[in-house]
Amino acid sequence: MKTTAGSTDYLDLARSVVRLSRHLYRTFDAVLGPKFEMSTKDFLVLRTVQSGEIHPGAVASYLNMPPASVSRVLERLESRRLLERSVDPDDHRRFVLAITSEGARVVDQIREVMRRTLRSTYAHVPASAIRTAAEHLHTLNEVIESGA
Repeated sequence: MKTTAGSTDYLDLARSVVRLSRHLYRTFDAVLGPKFEMSTKDFLVLRTVQSGEIHPGAVASYLNMPPASVSRVLERLESRRLLERSVDPDDHRRFVLAITSEGARVVDQIREVMRRTLRSTYAHVPASAIRTAAEHLHTLNEVIESGA
């Protein structure tokens, strides 16, 4: 027999994930804004394109962002020459996104800054707690995304 969590457990999980997400956004925005003139959302869109999501709708879906918000971010990133947008040769009604070499360089720099920031921010948290939380969240995401 499969054991499921109670409704309180789900609410506790949701509250904890939302609090952590907000904390991470504030932490990253505080670093990315001054150093890279970029928000966390800008970085996530750029990184998602780099990871292979090449259509604006797919980026919006993957990040669970409104398409209009993704469009504004894409315009900012394109104006900074961090990504390029071109007409999809297979469907002229859609755009194809590609990260530029400058965009890839910026992503690498940001990822290193994020690593250092996280190491510093969570230095007081035991490594085993970080590892366990990451493993459980990874499993939870996999189960949710697979629909199982």
